[in-house]
Amino acid sequence: MVQQIIKEFKATGQESALYAVVRNSGISQTEIARISIKDKANVTHIIDFLEEKGYIKRVSDHKDRRVNVIVPISGGEEVLERLIGVAQASNEAFVQDLTASERQSLKDSLRKISASLEDMLADR
Repeated sequence: MVQQIIKEFKATGQESALYAVVRNSGISQTEIARISIKDKANVTHIIDFLEEKGYIKRVSDHKDRRVNVIVPISGGEEVLERLIGVAQASNEAFVQDLTASERQSLKDSLRKISASLEDMLADR
């Protein structure tokens, strides 16, 4: 199931950028790079790809028309919701054999890792 959705959407790392745009409409490319932990040049290629697929579009910032911001369009929102559904189903399948205590331990560990990553990114 996961492989099918990845193949269908050609999901190869653009998901974090799409997530950033859908959850933060009007976001700058710099912010997308920060959130998705990618360099700005890579983000430009990702945005080109996502725009070509009909998931997002570039628009002029209403505060500064020289600046483009990125906004989602309905296709991008739909794709992201499907990807999130697949991720949730996959996560459930991965932990199905764990006890409640083991699941809680895993969640706690992942929260610590996430906090460490956020701290590292804040220092960039």
